[in-house]
Amino acid sequence: MDFRNMISQTPTGKQLSEYQLNLLSKNNIETQFDFHETTEKKLHELLAIPKESVLEIKKELAELWLRQSQEEGPPEVEYGTGIEELDKFLDFVDQPFKSGRIWELCGHPGTGKTLFMYTLALNFVWKHSQQVLFIDTKSDFSCKRIQDLLLARNWDAATCERVMRAIHVVQAPTDTVLIDVLKTLDEQVTAQVDEALKTKLVVIDSLVPCYVHYRGDEMFKVRQALLTELACRIRRLAARGLASVIGNVSFPSEDKDDCMDVSVDFPTQNKQDQRLNCG
Repeated sequence: MDFRNMISQTPTGKQLSEYQLNLLSKNNIETQFDFHETTEKKLHELLAIPKESVLEIKKELAELWLRQSQEEGPPEVEYGTGIEELDKFLDFVDQPFKSGRIWELCGHPGTGKTLFMYTLALNFVWKHSQQVLFIDTKSDFSCKRIQDLLLARNWDAATCERVMRAIHVVQAPTDTVLIDVLKTLDEQVTAQVDEALKTKLVVIDSLVPCYVHYRGDEMFKVRQALLTELACRIRRLAARGLASVIGNVSFPSEDKDDCMDVSVDFPTQNKQDQRLNCG
């Protein structure tokens, strides 16, 4: 869909005048992703609308794009987590682990989120012979923990080597690097790069290290804008058929200014985005 028509279909965007829409085009903002990658400050100054309206348009565009992508996206593939009790529960609530879905794993520090992600990555590679992109935001990915999990399963050496090779680890200590990693993967999938097409699961160990420094009320809008961009990037990969699991600490402390709660507002439809709580 033409971007001008697309933005005019959003509740806030349809209030823009023809002159404002022309300004976007003159400044090379001609697609939804051009719009999302342009800072709120620049759009605020360019369009002469409040920053809150800019954020609303970005959110509404993401929701519109989600509805369209679900109508046109690839068929779903049911993967399963490889954890019997969890798969039974997900089947019971009619939300099996499938391609093109986004899962947020939440809990207190130390409740086993990272171990769960290691286990999920191992199960995924072993069961489906597909690659996993493991994005390490804490710079503490442990090959030894992976090897210990493999040894506990008594798999043969060839299987262990295959599994280890299929888990691709990338460090992303900042929000900028995290977005760049997701953007590069999307570009490679779009370009039909063979290696990228083998990746069917993206695991982000934790959002907190990338966004925790955007603290307090003054940084709230900045943090929300950055998280909106992250959600759009992950949503774009979901439309390509990739599943994603994202670790998060969703239990804030009593200190109002301690923004350990990094809440990502993924546009949802038919309950395809799910949150699991550890602890």
